[in-house]
Amino acid sequence: MTTPLEQRIVPFYGDELVAVQRPDSTIFVLFARLCDNLGLRRYSQARRVQGHAVLNEGLIELTIETEGGAQVAQCLRIDLLPLWLPGYRVLGVGCWGRRFRPLAPDPRHLTPAEGRAHQS
Repeated sequence: MTTPLEQRIVPFYGDELVAVQRPDSTIFVLFARLCDNLGLRRYSQARRVQGHAVLNEGLIELTIETEGGAQVAQCLRIDLLPLWLPGYRVLGVGCWGRRFRPLAPDPRHLTPAEGRAHQS
């Protein structure tokens, strides 16, 4: 069995991520937890990453320790987060996956009465 990788819980915009450090000092984050925290579908995001030439090289499987024992999990190299984050759609989603009410509604989606009320 391999030596367990160092793991830490790190704050991430009001949520927590699990960071894993390999012996070569490369740091990864658990991809599933990242997607869950942002309210994104893991499968869709994994497919998007796998179709990207640079991101794909940083998405690997690592064995991590969990309450249920050692498990294999997809992990994204942490230096690739800035490249990955702008690529997902955030329409209708506020700060990191939490729903929000827009400050000014889109006039195309208002009923005539709502449109008049919004204009005044």
